[in-house]
Amino acid sequence: MSQISKNRNATINDVARMASVSSATVSRVINRTAVVNPQTLEKVQKAIVALHYVPSSAAQSLAGKKNNTIGLIVPGISEVFFVPLLRGIEMAAALAGYNLLIHTTHFQHQNQGYKTLGDHNTDGLLVFSDSLNHEELHYLTQSNFPCVLIYQNPPDDIPLPSINIDNKNGARQIVEHLIQVHQRRNIVFLRGPQNTHDSIQREQGYRQALQQNGLPYDEQLIARGDFLFEVAADSIRNLIHKGIEFDAVFSADDGSAFGAFAALKETGVCVPEDVSLVGFDDVYFAAHFSPPLTTVQAPTEAVGKLAVETLIQRMNGKEVQQNILLPTRLMLRHSCGCKQ
Repeated sequence: MSQISKNRNATINDVARMASVSSATVSRVINRTAVVNPQTLEKVQKAIVALHYVPSSAAQSLAGKKNNTIGLIVPGISEVFFVPLLRGIEMAAALAGYNLLIHTTHFQHQNQGYKTLGDHNTDGLLVFSDSLNHEELHYLTQSNFPCVLIYQNPPDDIPLPSINIDNKNGARQIVEHLIQVHQRRNIVFLRGPQNTHDSIQREQGYRQALQQNGLPYDEQLIARGDFLFEVAADSIRNLIHKGIEFDAVFSADDGSAFGAFAALKETGVCVPEDVSLVGFDDVYFAAHFSPPLTTVQAPTEAVGKLAVETLIQRMNGKEVQQNILLPTRLMLRHSCGCKQ
């Protein structure tokens, strides 16, 4: 500090010298245009405080500007699942006077999501499951940028609020229904994408139902569904080709359940007479499928609304509940064998 004249303000170069970094790095920290190593971030922030550094008036104006926009980062929005989620987010955002800016990450390299959406064009972010990696989430937290996670729990070392549904209990209930009401014993589970929160929780519910009803866990009955129609269809074809016997299919989402049905139908297997079929989510046409699909109803639209409300509270500096879990419920229809 003694090197700086009392008659002039500290500059970005002064901050860079004190923190032993480049001025470009200081600029990235100030403008949040890229992810910065946590140790470097801390050094720059300490130097800014020690030198009482204030960015230029133009930068201050930009930094202090309210964008009136909420950002949503998702892997992709082509799946039917996203329709009610987006409806809930859009309704809540519009009601609060905010615009919605959406960014998809499916075809991008890692560490790109936050460069596209941040405080330069949004006032806060909703982050869908696995859309940002650990480093990016850590940077959001270190930067005190408002953020709410959707359909994922935060890492242990990153205290971000999250909105989830009760995947485990919903999965356990629907598998127990197959066992106890329809006497199904060999139940295929078509899991979702590897390492995703929803898929892991739903598999835990599946396993718990088997254990509590005295049925063994059989690795042969576990196959990929990936929340995709064709992947699920291929898995069912493969099980039938191998001669693996099963009398029910629990798909980790409705999209893969429809794929499973297509494969069963083309091989002459009748649903629900030969094989019970159930899904998860209760997408809007599940009730109008033939046969109508038994599934777990997830409050997807409510998740979107609550996520926006929670984010706005954070943007206004209010304390929020860290981990919110919304309940699910069974929708019993004919695909499992129930009479409607």
